Amino acid sequence: MIQWNKFPIVRLFLPFAIGIVIAILIDYNFQLSYFLFPGIFLFFTFFVYLYEKFFSDYKLRWIFGACINLCLILYGFHFTQVNTEKFSPQHFSKIANIDSSCFAIANITEPVVEKENSNKVCLEITNIVNGENRIPVMGNVIAYFSKNNNSSLLKYGDQLLIDTKFTEVKKPQNPGEFNYKQYLEFKSVYHQAYVDNQSWLKLDSNKGSFIKTKAIGIRNYFLEVFKKNNLDGKEFAVSAAIILGYTDKIDAEILKDYSSVGVIHILSVSGLHVGVIFLILNQLLFFTKRMKHGKIIKAIVLLSFMWFYATITGLSPAVLRASAMFTFIVLGNSLNRNVNIYNTLAASMFFLLVINPFFLVDVGFQLSYLAVIGIVTFHPLIDEFYKPRNWVTKNIWAIISVSIAAQISTLPLTLFYFHQFPNYFIISNIVVIPLSNLAIYVGMVVLFASPFPVIASFAGEILSFLIHFLNSSIKVIEGFPYALISGIHISLIEMILLYVFIILMLLFVVVRKGNYLKYSMLFFLIFLSISFIDNIEHSSQRKIIVYNIKKATAIDFIDGKNTYLYGDSSFLNNSRHSDFYVKASHTNFDVKSSEKINMNGDLINENFYKKSNFVQFFNKRIAFINKLNFNKDNNNRLEVDYLVISDNAKINLKELKNLYNPKMIIFDSSNSIWKTEKWIKECEEIHLQFYSVLKSGALVLDI
Repeated sequence: MIQWNKFPIVRLFLPFAIGIVIAILIDYNFQLSYFLFPGIFLFFTFFVYLYEKFFSDYKLRWIFGACINLCLILYGFHFTQVNTEKFSPQHFSKIANIDSSCFAIANITEPVVEKENSNKVCLEITNIVNGENRIPVMGNVIAYFSKNNNSSLLKYGDQLLIDTKFTEVKKPQNPGEFNYKQYLEFKSVYHQAYVDNQSWLKLDSNKGSFIKTKAIGIRNYFLEVFKKNNLDGKEFAVSAAIILGYTDKIDAEILKDYSSVGVIHILSVSGLHVGVIFLILNQLLFFTKRMKHGKIIKAIVLLSFMWFYATITGLSPAVLRASAMFTFIVLGNSLNRNVNIYNTLAASMFFLLVINPFFLVDVGFQLSYLAVIGIVTFHPLIDEFYKPRNWVTKNIWAIISVSIAAQISTLPLTLFYFHQFPNYFIISNIVVIPLSNLAIYVGMVVLFASPFPVIASFAGEILSFLIHFLNSSIKVIEGFPYALISGIHISLIEMILLYVFIILMLLFVVVRKGNYLKYSMLFFLIFLSISFIDNIEHSSQRKIIVYNIKKATAIDFIDGKNTYLYGDSSFLNNSRHSDFYVKASHTNFDVKSSEKINMNGDLINENFYKKSNFVQFFNKRIAFINKLNFNKDNNNRLEVDYLVISDNAKINLKELKNLYNPKMIIFDSSNSIWKTEKWIKECEEIHLQFYSVLKSGALVLDI
C-alpha cells in the first residue's frame, strides 16, 4: 500500500492544483472570490475548534481531511481568479474605448524581438490618456511596431506614449490550428496592437525592474562575448539557446531537426542545464566542508548563483521549476534534513503556482515536471534490468535508462500536444546529452575567461566545433529512415486514459497486486476502443474545408483519410503555409495522404471531378469565381451547391445568383476585407446565404 503520510506536501498540492484547474475551466469572474480568502480562514479556524472539541474520534478524521482539501481547492480557485487580469476593474479594456484608437502610456516589459517586417514589443499599459488626464490602468499587450531605425532601438524598460487601437487576439481560424489566443491569455495578454512610425513617442527609459535590466544587460554582454570568440551562424544560435536561454536566432530548420529527433528541450535552458551548473558549483565549493558554517555558506553561494543564472536566462517556467526544486534540495541539505524528492517537487510547484497559477497550464512546465517525476519513479526500476561493469557502458546505460524513464512519463502529453513520436530518441540522447553538457562547461569557460582573449578565443573554437558536431549529428539522425512518426492525434480523454494505465501498471510492478494489472488492462482497452471508434469515423468522413489563410485560396476535399487539396499556386508552393495551417488540420482529421490540385489544373476520378472552374465532390457541386475565370456574358445556367469567390473578383452578385442559383456563396480569404464587407451587404439585400471566411474563420462542411 502507498503510505500517503510520507507525502504531506504532495497531498496539499493536489487539491490546490485542482482549484486552479477549475478556475481556468470555468473562466468566469465570481466577485465573491475576493472574499474567499478571509472567509476560508475564518471557517477553517472555527472548524479546527469544533474538531478538537467534538470530532477527535479517529474514525471521523476524514471529515477534517475533506475540509482541508476543500479549503485548498478554494485557495487554488481564489489565487487563479485574483491573477486573472481581465477580471480586474482596473484593466485598460474596462476603461478605454478599445473600439477606436486611443492614447496610452506603456512600459516595455521584455527585450524587443525583431521580426521579418516588424518589431514585436511586449507592453504593460500603465495609463490611458484622456485629454489632460492620465487614468491609471493595468494590462499587457503584444504590439507590432513598423520596422525602422527608431523602433529597432527600443529596449526593455522604455516608456512610450502610443496612439493605437487595441484588438482582441483572434481565436484559431482553422481546424487544429494552435490556439495562440489561449496561449497569450495564460500569460495575461488579451489584446494586440499595430503601431506605425508616426503613432508612438518615447517618453523615458529605465522604467523596468532594476534586477531584470541588469540581467538583460549581462546576457547581452555574454552574447557579444560569444560573437567575438568565433561563434556565428547556427553555432552561435544553438550556443546562445543552450547556455543563455536566448532563442531569437533559432531558425525553423534547427527547430525542425531537433524536434524530429526528440531533443527540442535542449534548445531552452531547463532542469538539465541548471543541474549541470549546480554540479559544477557543488564541486567547486568542496572546501566549505572544513569551514565552521560551511553548509550555510555553501547554500547561500549555490542559491545566489543559481538564481542569478536563472535570471540572465530569462526566468522561463522550466528554469524557475529547476531553480525552485534545487532551492528546496539545498535548503533541506543545509538543515540536515532527509529530503523526499516528491515532496520537494510538490513544494517547488506550490511555490511557483502561488506566484503564478497559470504556470500549471504551461506546456514546458508540465513536461519538465513530468520528466523529473518519471526519472525519479521509473529510472530505479529500469536500471535494475542491466548492470554494466565498465565506465563507458555504465554512462551509456545511465543515459538510456533516464531517457526511457522520462519518455514514459511524458509520452501521453507529447502525443497530445505535438502529435509525433521520435523513434530514435535513445540514440539522440546518447549523442546530445554528453555533447550539450560539455558545451555548457566550455561555454562557461568562454564567458568567464573573456578578460583573457587567448583563452576565450581558444575555448570559443572548441565550443563552435562541439555545436557544429552536435548540429551535424542531429541532422544525420533526423535523416534516418522512419525517424519520426507524425500525424498522431489523441484526445484529452485518451491522454488521461494513458496516464491512468501507466500509473496502474507502475503500482502493479511496485506493489505486485493483480488487481492493478486488471484495472490497467481495462483502461488500456477503453483507450483502444475509443481509438478504434475514432478510426472508423475518420475512415468514413467526407468534408469540405475552406481555410482562412491570408491572401490565399486553399480548400480540402476530404474523403476518408485521403484528401484533395485545392489551391492557388502561391499557396501550394508555400511549404510554410502547408505546415502551419493544413498539416494541423490533417492531423486533427487523421488525414494520411494528400493530392495537391492547382486551381488551373483538371482532375477526374471516381468521387472527385474538376474541370475548369467547376468541382463535383460526391453529390456536391462547387463553382469557383476569380478575376481570371469569370465571364459575365456566359448564358449557360448551372446550378451549384456552393459558389466560392476568390481574389477580389469583379462580379455582380445578382447576375451570379441568376446564373448559378447557389445555396451558399463563400467568400474565401484571398479577398480583401473591404471588398468582402461590400459583398456581405449586397448578399443581405438580395437575401442570399453567404459565409465569409475572413470574418468567421474556416468553413467546415460535412457532406
